[in-house]
Amino acid sequence: MQADGVGVNWAAVRAAWLSVAHGLAAGGLPTVLLGPLAPFHLQDLRQTRWVRSLHFFLLDCPDAIRRERLEARPPWRGRQRERDIEEQTRWSAWLREHIHEGVDTGGAGVDETVKSVAAWVRTVVAAPSRWRDDATLGAARRAAATGEVEAWVYDYLNGSGRNVPMVRGLRRQQRWWIGPVEVPVGELVRIVGPEPDMPYPRAPEDWGPRLAGIQQSLRSGWDAPPVIVDACRADALLVSDGNHRFEAQRQMGRDAVWALLFFDDAEAWRSFAQPWAIDAPRQAGARAAL
Repeated sequence: MQADGVGVNWAAVRAAWLSVAHGLAAGGLPTVLLGPLAPFHLQDLRQTRWVRSLHFFLLDCPDAIRRERLEARPPWRGRQRERDIEEQTRWSAWLREHIHEGVDTGGAGVDETVKSVAAWVRTVVAAPSRWRDDATLGAARRAAATGEVEAWVYDYLNGSGRNVPMVRGLRRQQRWWIGPVEVPVGELVRIVGPEPDMPYPRAPEDWGPRLAGIQQSLRSGWDAPPVIVDACRADALLVSDGNHRFEAQRQMGRDAVWALLFFDDAEAWRSFAQPWAIDAPRQAGARAAL
């Protein structure tokens, strides 16, 4: 019960949520919280130490649609409507910069949005525990050192990388791997972005804020996972996964980015002789195509 005139103690409410999550985790069950939460809401709570990992997924929409939705609310929820819209617009911009996974609800129906959220939850829950909380360059390098770089790639893409279609494509035949290795940015070709001729275009209003968020994370010490590069063509190295991470680092002035290269031909893999790849780890992937 909440007394009249007394504000909600949100820190206590969030602490209670984490206590419940801890209790469920002790029984082997994950917890999904649906609500206006951000990482900084939980990071200073002592109950956070009970939870092994926290994952955030953003339900977002273009600002114009957000305004329409807020204006359509009943009068009793809009006492200072214009101020509320401005606050929600600023808050949404902050969330885009700091949470890199999510779904655009602007053109999606409720059923489609629910399916997207459920699919993301399944990838997080189903990701093998050895990689789930370690989707970093350090994890990829450790996997390469033990001959498991392909396993790391599939675990990462099925989990926090959220690129299950790429896993299906990679598994159609045997692959050969080089890396992680630092690749000069000028030798990589981005295939995702806001440019009109890009193979996989992205809206500028979504592209820019996400780059800004990644750059802020990198400056704060984020050990970003390597980009995954298609080296099957003789004339180009295509960034197949990690285009945002690649472009964020390029704009920050970095001369090279960490990458994993995959090949579909063993001879091309063996003969790949770029100077920066001479001493990089090399591994053959699984022989059986799935």
